[in-house]
Parts: sequence; C-alpha cells; structure tokens
Amino acid sequence: PVRAHTLKLEVGGKGVELTVGSDTVSAERLLLAVGRTPRVENIGLDTVGIEPGETGIAIDSYCQAAENVYAVGDVTGVSNFTHVAAYQGWVAAECILGRGHETDYTAVPRVVFSDPEIAAVGLSAEQAREQGIDVATAEVDISKADRAETFGKGLKGKAGVVADRERGVL
Repeated sequence: PVRAHTLKLEVGGKGVELTVGSDTVSAERLLLAVGRTPRVENIGLDTVGIEPGETGIAIDSYCQAAENVYAVGDVTGVSNFTHVAAYQGWVAAECILGRGHETDYTAVPRVVFSDPEIAAVGLSAEQAREQGIDVATAEVDISKADRAETFGKGLKGKAGVVADRERGVL
C-alpha cells in the first residue's frame, strides 16, 4: 500500500481536489477505503503457543495454526471476506473430522460495495497471460444486459470475462 500524508482536500460544486505530497488530483468523487486489521489481542493465543504476525494468525492450507488449533476468518489475514471465512470454517471442520480438505483460493470473489459496485473473481487478463495462459476476453456494456432495467437507476459500467482457450475455463 502507498502511504502518504494528505496536505490538502477541497470539496466543492465541481467535485474534489486532493493534494498528496507534491501531486494534485481532481475528480468528481473521492472514495476513501481503509483496510481491516485482525483482532487477535486477548483471545488466548498465548495459551496455545501462537504468536500472531502483522497480518494475523499464520495458517497452513488446512487452516491449521498449530497442532489441534485451527483459525478461520479475518484473524488469518487471508482474503478478509465473509464468504472466505465460511469456506475456511468448512475446510477446518472437514479437517477436524478427518476428511482433510485443502484450501483453494484461486477464484475468490471480491467486491467494493460502492455505487456502482466494483467486483471481480479470478485472474485478470494480464495475470493470466503472465502465467502463460492463452487468453480470450469479452466485455459487455451492462446497461445492455438482459434485465438491466430491473435495477432501475441508469445502470452504467462494463462486465468482462477472461477465458483460458486451451482448458475452456473462465
């Protein structure tokens, strides 16, 4: 993450003007996003010999943090989304029951609940190409998508897909 001190923020009828360091940026709107910090204090980790790191409790691919100790959700620092926490809970439960499933985070959906929303899942076209994948892409204006009118508020934006031509996987 880029860390800088904001020198000046002006909000007016034409939008916002943000000065960071020696750079000034003008825009219609400003989106302020702050991260999440795992809450690992006073939960008894010292009693099981776990020392959390900066991003939380380190886990292996089975969500195991130590012998007979599993960690799931935001405390792991792995994709801090509710659906990932639920998935990790399932993996940990399966492991505790002796069925030993490993985690697979290759297609974690992620979203910014803004208006309009911003969402993604899987690799970008650039990331896929970097992995040597023969990429095909397609994009559509979402206002032209079937049933877009059901959202009723001048839907704007685009939706795109990235496909692996060889394996036929989106």
